[in-house]
Amino acid sequence: MNGPNFSFLKSSYPELCRLGNRAEAYVCDYPKLAVIQLEPFIEIVLNHICRFENLVIGASIHEQIDRLISRRAINTQEADFCRLIHQATSEDNVSLTTEEVLDWIGRAHSLACRFYKEYNDSSFEPLPYLISGNVRQNGLDFDSGLLFPTTEKEASLADIDGKPVVGEWNRAFIHLENYAEVSGNDGDKYEGQWKAGRKHGAGKYTWHDGTVYEGEWKDDLEHGRGTKRYANGDVYTGQWEEGMFNGEGVYQWHDGTVYEGSWHDHMEHGRGTKTFPDGTILTGLWSYGEFLYSSERLAEASLAVKTERKSWPFSFDI
Repeated sequence: MNGPNFSFLKSSYPELCRLGNRAEAYVCDYPKLAVIQLEPFIEIVLNHICRFENLVIGASIHEQIDRLISRRAINTQEADFCRLIHQATSEDNVSLTTEEVLDWIGRAHSLACRFYKEYNDSSFEPLPYLISGNVRQNGLDFDSGLLFPTTEKEASLADIDGKPVVGEWNRAFIHLENYAEVSGNDGDKYEGQWKAGRKHGAGKYTWHDGTVYEGEWKDDLEHGRGTKRYANGDVYTGQWEEGMFNGEGVYQWHDGTVYEGSWHDHMEHGRGTKTFPDGTILTGLWSYGEFLYSSERLAEASLAVKTERKSWPFSFDI
């Protein structure tokens, strides 16, 4: 079973793994948010390369790129890509397409693979590339799936980690261990991993009203990362816990309202931003679905506390 593109980073570089997987999760519905994940991803990779090359960390990203090129620690194509991501995130009105950002995620993956192989494990070989969402390859449309190398079936040519690879596009779930297809009398259908008579692992559930959930399951409940597209047009992509939105996620209502941030039991809870169709934006702290404080007010309160502490004539330890 081939895991997510960036899973090889999980043990040594968990933050890189998290950012890479988030970029993949956002790419189809929110290309801009996917690129926002790529900027710190690139910066962290460059910082690690600088550390291995005994270069000073803390310079601007452009200075770092120039130094790494002079050391031949990165090539000109990688340098141009790093600058491209930095420029894309610094411009407010940049227009991005899903196909364009998919290509950028692939290039980020290639950079991470080369970095990992050169500085961590010389025997490392990247797994086939996991494609999220609907993409075009050789003029044809394909659904979400994995590209599996094959010599036995009709093949198509794809670009993986900068190399032309002969492979076959397949549905992702059908290649999982313990795969099952289960249809209910009410018209519901499940395709995915199955354990002890329950949905468990990666899978796709389609309700008779048209609602679809695609992602991770545990004991018959949505659990892990996944996307649910509701019959009324609402879409949620993010973390789930026992069938509820819990953790980081993005919810887009059919009227155009979007919330990105922390969730607890299906409610906005923690730091987050909600954008309304009329252009109103609320960024700050949320508590069980209610907006409490703006980011500016939180920053002012934090500054006031720090200033007050500095004025104390005494100190104590807790």
